[in-house]
Amino acid sequence: MSREDPKKAAARAARWRAANPERTKAAKKKCYEAKKEQYAENHAAYYKRRAGELIAAAKQWRDNNRARFRAIQAKRRARKKNASVPLTVEEQARILGIYAEARAMTELSGEPYHVDHIIPLAKGGLHHPDNLQVLRGITNLRKGTKIL
Repeated sequence: MSREDPKKAAARAARWRAANPERTKAAKKKCYEAKKEQYAENHAAYYKRRAGELIAAAKQWRDNNRARFRAIQAKRRARKKNASVPLTVEEQARILGIYAEARAMTELSGEPYHVDHIIPLAKGGLHHPDNLQVLRGITNLRKGTKIL
């Protein structure tokens, strides 16, 4: 009795999964539900073993991607205040550009620059590129939730 070539078997299985997406999804869900606790234990053990390394990697990413990190944080704050709107790819790129501009101005001048919401989130403003501006840090802190 000969066994099927592993590459052919894998290709046959891939074709079956492509032809039966609902059954594949149901089988994956059933397997996940059966092993849910084991997955959680494995995840916790993995994080515990590598916690310092993962925290250091996250910190390094934040340091290397400050504009992106600040944009993510601002979006999170806006989402919490229901001030987030769906953005196109171009609008997302504009927001990242605004945060990068603030960082570049800070590096060039040595004085902190902030990205500010023209109409503050607290006053109903949206987290949208048309509502963002770059201000000196001291000006932004003085402005608070006022509309200039």
